[in-house]
Amino acid sequence: MPSDLFHWLSFAAAGAMLAAAAWSDARYRRIPNSVVLAGCAAALGLSMAPGGIGPGHALAGMATGFAALLPMYLMRVTGAGDVKLMAATGAFAGFPGAVGVVLLTLVAGGVLSIAYALYLRQSGAVFRNLRTALILVMADIGARRLPRADSLPTVRARIPYALAIATGAIVHSWLVNAR
Repeated sequence: MPSDLFHWLSFAAAGAMLAAAAWSDARYRRIPNSVVLAGCAAALGLSMAPGGIGPGHALAGMATGFAALLPMYLMRVTGAGDVKLMAATGAFAGFPGAVGVVLLTLVAGGVLSIAYALYLRQSGAVFRNLRTALILVMADIGARRLPRADSLPTVRARIPYALAIATGAIVHSWLVNAR
């Protein structure tokens, strides 16, 4: 398979997964397992094709995506679907590409969160909660305790994080292919 065709096929498969997940997350606030499983199967299948990144890199990328968002899930910042989607996205990017996707996703999530708070006119509450969270975390660190997520303030409005994952993946793909 020609290299250009392979890259377009991989981009289309990842794009279809991310578009379906982002639409579902925005509309229903959930990411179907069927979307993530289809994405994982496509990523692993494409990794084994001639010109693919190899199954080892795909699995390492998957593990990177999963491990990066798992702490956010445990602190109830993201949902389980977000963690699984980031893992599937990491499988497409492979390792070390998944590291870049994760970092860009975190930036996109921050930007989208601020934009969403401004749109909902809740920026004051968000920044008060952020200040309180920083004070609590610094107090825990000063007392030589691990910061506890259950004591941190939360905001009711949450962004569909699949949008941030899709944005991070798109920007990463654009940066990698712009070289």
